[in-house]
Amino acid sequence: VGRNSATGANVVWLMNGTSFVSTVALPSVTNLAWRIGSIGNADFNGDGKVDILWRNESTGANVVWLMNGTSFVSTVTLPTVTNLDWQIRATGDLSSDGRPDILWRNESTGANVAWLMNGTSFVSTVTLPTVTNLDWQMHGPR
Repeated sequence: VGRNSATGANVVWLMNGTSFVSTVALPSVTNLAWRIGSIGNADFNGDGKVDILWRNESTGANVVWLMNGTSFVSTVTLPTVTNLDWQIRATGDLSSDGRPDILWRNESTGANVAWLMNGTSFVSTVTLPTVTNLDWQMHGPR
């Protein structure tokens, strides 16, 4: 998934292995404060299709775009995190329930938490070890 940070245009690159096949346009998001938080392994509604997690870096709002392949289906609103130091760093099945969870890092303090999810429903927060040395960056499947 690609996002034009000047226009808000969004696209999916279709690939065949390492070969580019074509581009499919997704809906534009002209509010440039919205950033793609995670893609790749996040199937939030369990339909076997990858969904897209977004975070608004001005308001702290968070949403999931439910996708059907390269087609946008609908938006699900997640809890807002108004402290903008918290950034989405990855998604993955951290609770071993077969559903994606969301990994967050506070870019000012080094605190780390996981949101355990049940589909698109927030269940609970798990506090992970803090890494106060901010030279360490957290990255996972996005």
